[in-house]
Amino acid sequence: MMNENNQIVEKYMIQDHLESFIMCPYQVYYPQLLHEKERMWRQNIQSVINTIVHTYYQLPLQDQTKLSALKLIYQHWNHVRFDFFSSGEEYYMVLAKITDHLLQFLSTKSKQPPVFLYEKLYTYVKGIESQLCITIELAEWSTKSFSVKKFLLEADQHLMERYHHLVSVFSHEALGILPEKVEIVSLLDGRKSIFYPIDQDIPKGVQ
Repeated sequence: MMNENNQIVEKYMIQDHLESFIMCPYQVYYPQLLHEKERMWRQNIQSVINTIVHTYYQLPLQDQTKLSALKLIYQHWNHVRFDFFSSGEEYYMVLAKITDHLLQFLSTKSKQPPVFLYEKLYTYVKGIESQLCITIELAEWSTKSFSVKKFLLEADQHLMERYHHLVSVFSHEALGILPEKVEIVSLLDGRKSIFYPIDQDIPKGVQ
């Protein structure tokens, strides 16, 4: 009985861990690598980025413009805690970079509304014998299936590969198809990384 209870707890821990990882990697992936204040402002800004992106893609297609994006940045940036930063210079430098890169990547015109927009989806994954719940930040129709896009403050190669594998597993199990591509935008350095999922990614993702 104790073993059964432990397994149930473990499954929910896996689910909660993965959901937190999807929404804000700085809560799960980096906590031991960052100083407390730096971790806090990264979490804070990632939450603001999520809100800006979500609100922007809820706008009618004709209103998805640089001006609209700039207004949203201005509106939501006041939720970023100035006292989390080590200096005013660091605060304004991060603000300038995030603003510049958000305007750059959000201004790409969409031809149709997203397939998923911050939508929480569930599926059972045999490989981990657990129900997996993730929130797809942005998924758009593509030529062959759909593409998934995620906006992060910053991400290294290892984190991006983990996300790519996780989305591949979920899409395969829940939807029966793989995304045509997984696109990850790193807003601190303006870098865009694109992964093209294949069937061989599934066992890696489960692992």
